[in-house]
Amino acid sequence: MMRWLITLHRWMGIGLGWLLVAWCVSGVVMMYVPYPSISFEEYVEALPALDLGDCCAAVPEDYSPDYALSSFSLEMLADRPVMRLVDDFGRRSAIDLAAGEPVGPVSAEGAQAIAREMSAASTPRAIARATSAAGTADGGIEYLGAVDRDQWTIGAGFANDRPLHHFALNDAAGTEWYLSSATGEFVQQSSRRERVWGWVGSVTHWLYPTLLRQNARLWTEIVIWSSVAGLFLAGFGAYIGIRQFRRRKSGRWSPYRGMAWWHHWLGLVFGVLTLTWLLSGLFSMTPWGLFQGSSSRIEADRLRATTVTLADAVSWATDLAQRDLPADVTRIESAPLLGRAFVIVQSRDGRRARLAARDWEAAPLGEDELRAAAGVLLDEGTPIAAAELLVEGDAYYFDHHAARPFPVYRVIADDAERTRYYLDGTSGRLLSKVDSSLRWYRWLHLGLHRLDFTATLRSRPVWDILMLVLMAGVTGVCVTGTYMGIRYLGRR
Repeated sequence: MMRWLITLHRWMGIGLGWLLVAWCVSGVVMMYVPYPSISFEEYVEALPALDLGDCCAAVPEDYSPDYALSSFSLEMLADRPVMRLVDDFGRRSAIDLAAGEPVGPVSAEGAQAIAREMSAASTPRAIARATSAAGTADGGIEYLGAVDRDQWTIGAGFANDRPLHHFALNDAAGTEWYLSSATGEFVQQSSRRERVWGWVGSVTHWLYPTLLRQNARLWTEIVIWSSVAGLFLAGFGAYIGIRQFRRRKSGRWSPYRGMAWWHHWLGLVFGVLTLTWLLSGLFSMTPWGLFQGSSSRIEADRLRATTVTLADAVSWATDLAQRDLPADVTRIESAPLLGRAFVIVQSRDGRRARLAARDWEAAPLGEDELRAAAGVLLDEGTPIAAAELLVEGDAYYFDHHAARPFPVYRVIADDAERTRYYLDGTSGRLLSKVDSSLRWYRWLHLGLHRLDFTATLRSRPVWDILMLVLMAGVTGVCVTGTYMGIRYLGRR
C-alpha cells in the first residue's frame, strides 16, 4: 500500500509541483504588489472641482421622473456637471445635467477631453504614488485606443463599461488610465510596477491570463479542481512523511538522503501549513456555494426608509447650483437615512461632511441617530446584543490589505447567527454584514491564508517576518519535491 501511495504522490508531484511552486512565489509578490485597481480616494482626487453653474436641465426624456434610485452622485465629466445614477438593481447610468441628456456612448474625442481635465485636476498622489508630476500635463497623455478587455480589465465588473478608452500618462510611474465608453467614468488605473509584478504575482497566483479568465466558468472550474488536486498531493505527502518518520537502528529518523531528506524534513515541519494554505485558497473561490453569505439589501432599504426619485435628485442638484460650494469639493453623493434626505460632500483631500438636503446645513451623524438606525436594521422582534462606535478594527472589520473607512458603528444582533452590521460613521450607510457563513469565510480563508487572526499578527513588520519565514518553508517543500520529480523523469 505504501509503495503505491509513494508512486501516486511522485507522479502527482511531477504534474502539479510546478504549480504549487508558482503559487508560493506569486503569493510572496502579492504581499507587496496587489492586482491593479483604483481606490475610491484616488478616484475622487482625479475628479475636477465640482461646478454646478450649468445645472440643471430637465429630466431626459429617456428617463421617467419617478425612476427610483438606490443612490446618485454629482461630479464633473470634463467641463460638464453630470449625475451618476444607481438604481435598485445595481444598474449604473449617467445624465448630463447641462444638456439634460443621457451620457454615452462616449467617443474617443470625448474621452480624451475627459482625461485632459482629470490630468489637470489631479494631484501627484492621484496619478501615481510617490512620483513627480512631470509628464502629467495635457501633452503627456497619449490615447492608446479602445480595448474590449486586456489583462487589467478582464474582470466582470467592467462588463457594462466596455469598450474602455485606454490612456498612457507617460509619467515616471508609467501610469495608464481606463475610462468607460458607456458613462465616461474613470474605472481603472495601473502603474508600470503593478503591471510587471502583476504578471509574477496576481496573474500567476489566480491563474488569471486573459485567454483563460475571459471564460469565467472554465476559469472557476480550473482553479477549484487544481486546488483540490493540490490538496490530495499535499495530503498524501503528509501521510507518507509521518509514516516514514520513526527511529531506526542506525539512529536516523528518516530513511531518505540528499534532496529527499530535505523534502521529508521540510514536509514534516511545513506540510500541515501547505495543506491549510491550499485549503484556504480553495475557500477563496467559495466553491459549491460555500461561505457566500446572505444579501444585505433588505437591511439597506430599511436604513434608507425612503425612495429617492430622479426628479428629487435633479431638484436637489438645481438647489445646490444656487449655492456656493467650497473650491475643493469634487463629489456629492446621496445618503438618505431613516426617511430623511442627506448628502455627503467629498473633498479632494479626503474630507467628508454630511449636509441636510433641505437647508444644506451641516448635519453630522450623531450617536442617537446611529442607535435609531440600529433599531430599524434588524428583523422585528430581534433584539440587539451590542452596539457601539468603533474607531479601529475588530475581528471582522479591519484594515490590512485594503483601507476601510472609520469610524464605524457596529451592531451585533442577538439572533442565532450573531449577525454583525457595520454602519459608516459619516453617512450611516451599511458597509458590511457578517453572518455565520461569512464568519467561517473570514477564519477559514482570511485567517488561514493570510494569517489575519489578530491585530498583533497583522501589524507590520511582524506579519511580514512571519509570512516570509513560513512561505520560505512551504516553498522549500514544493521546490524540493518538484526537483525530485524532474530528476526522476530525467532518469527514465
